[in-house]
Amino acid sequence: YPNDVDVAVPYVAPVNLAAEDPRIYMFLNSVGTEECREKIKIFQRTFLMKRDEIKKILMLDAEKSNIHFAWDYDFVIDYMTLEYSFAFWQWGNKCEDIPGPDTPAEKLYEYMKKANSLYFFTERAMKDFGPFYVQAYSEIGYYGYDIEPFKDLLKEFKDGSNAMLVPKDAKVNFDCSVMNDINSWLQNYGSNILYIYGGNDAWSSTSIQLIGKTNAVKMVKKEGSHGTRISSFEGDQKEKIYSTLENWLNLKIKR
Repeated sequence: YPNDVDVAVPYVAPVNLAAEDPRIYMFLNSVGTEECREKIKIFQRTFLMKRDEIKKILMLDAEKSNIHFAWDYDFVIDYMTLEYSFAFWQWGNKCEDIPGPDTPAEKLYEYMKKANSLYFFTERAMKDFGPFYVQAYSEIGYYGYDIEPFKDLLKEFKDGSNAMLVPKDAKVNFDCSVMNDINSWLQNYGSNILYIYGGNDAWSSTSIQLIGKTNAVKMVKKEGSHGTRISSFEGDQKEKIYSTLENWLNLKIKR
């Protein structure tokens, strides 16, 4: 340190500048096509409108699979519905796979499980990710939800904030200076950094914004997800990645 690495290649790394960065809402309201975004919203509303049926299916599934949710069933249904749009874009789901409003509750539920893992809402997940949530709401930021389109159907999720993820015994007070300092350093001094992002990944909404003061390179895979890697790129974009790394490292990379 500070010369411990020659090159850094951060994958899909957000640079959040608020406890719940509003750029994420703007992204979710503009990503993809209007038709796809509307289809997502209709699915979310349909899922909530079939709450009674969904709840019975969820309860049976939890009992059968020995799943212990961190909240009661109505809260989990609210939560997974709101999380769905973020998860949809983050993990590269396909618009044509979204069930229509006439789909039976069982199939709506099965689709939701595939697009939005139940694990995320369990007691185990809260324990596994508890330290991260403390860090998120103390320093590095996270995201919330726009609940306006669903207010008439939500039962327990009232304000759109994810702050309830912070463990109850933890005290957090968001310090915006931490990520602002990091952002400023990256923009002004962060050379030899190759940033990789997926264009449809919701986390790309808070990606680094380069200002031309370093030699850093930002590569965005069109329609890419949170799983975007160097191998995801093709043609001229992949060649640019390899030639950039070769220049910085002063060596030939096997194609």
